[in-house]
Amino acid sequence: MIHPGGFAADPAFQDADGRSLIDVAGGLHYDGNSQGGINGGALTAIAQDWTRSVLGVPAMNYSTPLQGSVDFAPFQLIMNEYHPDEVDQQLNFALLQTLWDRSETNGYARHMTDNPLPGTPAHQVLMHVAFGRTQTASGRCRPAPGDRAYSQQAAGTMTLAASDPCASPRQL
Repeated sequence: MIHPGGFAADPAFQDADGRSLIDVAGGLHYDGNSQGGINGGALTAIAQDWTRSVLGVPAMNYSTPLQGSVDFAPFQLIMNEYHPDEVDQQLNFALLQTLWDRSETNGYARHMTDNPLPGTPAHQVLMHVAFGRTQTASGRCRPAPGDRAYSQQAAGTMTLAASDPCASPRQL
């Protein structure tokens, strides 16, 4: 986006006088919500063009909130037909998650902030968790043990009325 030969230099992103419509002086930032919050952690960890991200209503992995999404309903019908046992369904999701881990936030959490991947800058991450949201419930943003950078950043950037940034409203 901000590379001298990137979008800012393309005529499709310039006004009639050839000036870029993308303000590269202020830098590039990421703001992802819902699925953008779920996948934005991995994207941030590998990002070379920006150093600041906002992850809104995130989750660490996709398989956890999947069945709570209204968008998954047609696929749930297929699952119910071919795998009617709910335990089998959860086993299938767990197996799928081992593949998804390579491309999701939980696979990159330790590299998002103070332990960047080679060739990437350290990033600052602000998490906006949702209270009482059914599709990406607040408990799904809880960092996994050992994801020090993620939990440290989450604790350091969130101001809430509870000691646990993923607390439900009843815990406040």
